[in-house]
Amino acid sequence: GRRYGNAQPIMTSEILPGPWGAAGSLYMTNGIWGFEQKYSLPKIIGYFEYTDKTAGIGFLHMVNPVFTTDELVLCRAEASLLKDAPDIDRAMADINVLLNSMAGITKTSEEIVTYYKNLRFMPTTLKSDSERAIKKRLNPQGFTFADENVENMIQCVLHLRRVLTVHEGLRWNDIKRYGIEVTHTRDGLPDEVLTVDDRRRAIQLPQEVITAGLQPNPRNK
Repeated sequence: GRRYGNAQPIMTSEILPGPWGAAGSLYMTNGIWGFEQKYSLPKIIGYFEYTDKTAGIGFLHMVNPVFTTDELVLCRAEASLLKDAPDIDRAMADINVLLNSMAGITKTSEEIVTYYKNLRFMPTTLKSDSERAIKKRLNPQGFTFADENVENMIQCVLHLRRVLTVHEGLRWNDIKRYGIEVTHTRDGLPDEVLTVDDRRRAIQLPQEVITAGLQPNPRNK
């Protein structure tokens, strides 16, 4: 549990702080459990199935909503920013819907651009946890940003998606589309670095398909 996943240094340095201020400014952090190594944001629906109502015992079932308004609004904001003629106002309106629901605040596009522009980039390889940061270098795959302002607003969208979909597996899509480099630090072992041109970004074909004769996706030597 200390080696993998969104442990404390990642959550407190890369995910939860933002234009809303400290992590405690987010409504959802009031329900976080495990302020040690693992975090769980309270957005998973739970319902209790009684096996004995008199005794009050049974099983708790957790349901992860796979289609949410949060992600839909984020996708629309992102699409507005990546148009040939970016629609900053439309994107900002969507971002403010989320900021208001998350922390009871609204921002202007100028404030968002300034906030992310002034952040330092997180290095690909870390010497210590103090180097962790929200902002990652983006290397978009097959598309470009209209200008620096759009790129900084995309930084906001990716940050919001990381907060709102934590533990849902969507981060991998952004890592691939935006060519974000990732390093896994391993206790007592060399760092595992996923560079922008790493062939492992393409998921390997199933073994049964390869056995049937289909050429496997290439891997780094």
